Amino acid sequence: MPGRHAAVRRAAGHRAAARTGPPGRPGAGRGPGPRPPAARQGPGTLAPVFVFFGAMLAAIDLATVAFAAGHGHKPLAGVILGGYALGSMAGGLWYGSRAWRAPLRRRFTMTVCAVAAGTATFWAMPGLAALSAVMLLSGLVLSPMVIGGFSLVEQQARPGRLTEGMAWLTSALAAGTAAGSAAAGQIIDAGGPRGGYAFA
Repeated sequence: MPGRHAAVRRAAGHRAAARTGPPGRPGAGRGPGPRPPAARQGPGTLAPVFVFFGAMLAAIDLATVAFAAGHGHKPLAGVILGGYALGSMAGGLWYGSRAWRAPLRRRFTMTVCAVAAGTATFWAMPGLAALSAVMLLSGLVLSPMVIGGFSLVEQQARPGRLTEGMAWLTSALAAGTAAGSAAAGQIIDAGGPRGGYAFA
């Protein structure tokens, strides 16, 4: 249908003009150009991050139980992990209560780095008190990282495929937790809880 094709071409021309700006301004006449990275990437690009995140959490759980048992206070493992979760809850409430100006991708990258940096200190803790304090502080960035990841999926998902995008992350998290539990269990049996924290 010639009329329909002409209408489509006119609509495409209007969209290109809206992206490049009117003549005489920077960007005019260069065509539509590449789409921003956030628009190009699908939700599956975040799945590997959440695979490793799930493995990290599983390793921390197992290593903390072994660490507390090695210090003669195995029941305190639940208290320590509870502090980690409490920090995560507090961080999530704080993060969600703010109106952020920084781009979402930058915030997500920063929280991923902060989670990794905090976890990297666990293996060096001399005792349960120090481990409890460090895990409480490190937990503050857990929920902001997860919130940022799911928000990115919501931003990137194609129309009608948001549920699929969320499923990518939840499935990746579950797969990472399962794989991390299996790997961390063997590492802790062979090298002790500090090996488990190093793996995390």
